[in-house]
Amino acid sequence: MDITRGIPKLYILYYNRSGEEWRANRSKLGKQLMPANVYGYCPGFNKVARRFIRNVYDVQNDDGFVEDARDLIRYWSLEVATHFVYGANLDCRNDKEGLAKELQDAVGGLLDCIFDLQTTLPLFKIFPTKAYKDFNKNMDKLIEIGQVYADKYSSDIEARAAVSDEKFHGMSLLEQWLIEGKMSTKDAISHSINMLGAGMDTTAHTTAFVLYSLSKHPKVQEKAYKQITSVLGDDEEPDGDSLQKMPYLGHLIKETQRLYPVAPFVPRMLDTDIDLLGYHIPAKTTIVPGLEAMGQDPKLFKDPLKFNPDRWSTDDIHP
Repeated sequence: MDITRGIPKLYILYYNRSGEEWRANRSKLGKQLMPANVYGYCPGFNKVARRFIRNVYDVQNDDGFVEDARDLIRYWSLEVATHFVYGANLDCRNDKEGLAKELQDAVGGLLDCIFDLQTTLPLFKIFPTKAYKDFNKNMDKLIEIGQVYADKYSSDIEARAAVSDEKFHGMSLLEQWLIEGKMSTKDAISHSINMLGAGMDTTAHTTAFVLYSLSKHPKVQEKAYKQITSVLGDDEEPDGDSLQKMPYLGHLIKETQRLYPVAPFVPRMLDTDIDLLGYHIPAKTTIVPGLEAMGQDPKLFKDPLKFNPDRWSTDDIHP
């Protein structure tokens, strides 16, 4: 369903675009999302991780248990995303009135609105529904916040453009886009909103299930712990080089996503006609590949319901 026709501001989110238009927008993110660039954010990510650990200690009960860690994980996820996108240093758990609270409400509200708009009757095309109004309110707030950071970085953009690649890789995504000058400030803010919306909930979901899986499989937890401690010293924090020496962590994340994908299916619209298993499917048809079903298909994965990160370590993995 094309819901952008009813809500112009939804067009800002490029997941609603397709074909060449989607490719053109997505290609602008290529350089910034390469591992060599992402590794430059490790110091900031480590700072957020330390805050998360402190929060866990603060809320644990007398027996050392945290009864519900979902809010803490969401705080951590938003802090990671905003550091990545804006270079911000938020404290979502303790900032109940400032920017952190505004971002939590706006991003969370935006995701809720999108779900409602995509899964209910499109009455917003006839009259402004509550979801329609809430979507525009949350989008306005995110545009306003993005403009604040854009103004902050634009004030000395020429001086920043002369920095070395090493320094460039540690800058926020918004700052990098503005320095490159390949997109307008409006488009840069649009991309930043996309990254926040796409990164916050997906990261929180995956991290929650990684922690759940580790708690259910102590042998996996012990193997991950041993690999980490074999690479890092007691007071040493991970960086790009050390992360590359800990492949089991990547296997752990992949296995978690196989069994507990963020989205059980991913709708796609065909650009051309195709013939699939005896069926002719014309162009412009929306197809829905089932990621969860594929991840648990015994034809593709041996013992598909078994949580086994080691399955990702082989060179001849199928598929």
